Amino acid sequence: MQNENKISAISFDVDDTLWNFSDSSNTALLETINVLNKNYSETSIKLNVKELQDLRDETEIRLEGIIDDLDEIRKESFRIILAKNGISNESLLAKLYETYTSIKKTLTKPYKDVIPSIKFLKPHFKIGIISNGNCYPKDLGIENLIDFSIYSQKLSGIKKPNPTIFQIASEKINCSPKQILHIGDSYENDYIGARNSGLQSILIDRKNSFPKSKYSTTNLINSLFEITKTPYFIERKLQ
Repeated sequence: MQNENKISAISFDVDDTLWNFSDSSNTALLETINVLNKNYSETSIKLNVKELQDLRDETEIRLEGIIDDLDEIRKESFRIILAKNGISNESLLAKLYETYTSIKKTLTKPYKDVIPSIKFLKPHFKIGIISNGNCYPKDLGIENLIDFSIYSQKLSGIKKPNPTIFQIASEKINCSPKQILHIGDSYENDYIGARNSGLQSILIDRKNSFPKSKYSTTNLINSLFEITKTPYFIERKLQ
């Protein structure tokens, strides 16, 4: 019975877990705004990064079940911004989208603890990804370290914390949910979503967003280098 609860696979969220998506996206959006203002300096288009990101999130919700491709959702949010300002210009739309994607791509790099941590874990566990985003292992240069990957945009929008996405991962690696440890930065989507789906979980807090006084009962770490200090690894003496 003891082996049935033994961790045999570790899955990771991607955005803000394996790489700094939020800051990279914000930097790319800021430059997108600059390009827009440069091309339409005669108008009074006043935007900020938060407005663009909020519109993108609203667009994803509105198009749920219609468009799953996150790149297309981002492009559509730019189209809406232009339309709201009376601009219908496909060339400018393409330029804004290219600006955003190219800058974000140059900033798509794993956190410094990612590769050494995964290399340390890989001899002992199957290593995988369960993500609601669209940053793939190849984008981070870790494709040779990943055994399985599950992306919501390839599942007709089935997203964390929906138990189905975790179940798909479990079936894909022929492993019971309780033998999978999931690590992510979202309390609802990753930590609680995984636990409610039968997995074990760790919440990674890279930006000190979760005060330990409030999350004292949470398996909380600030870096992947800390995971060997959690009970899952102390028991196996992987330190």
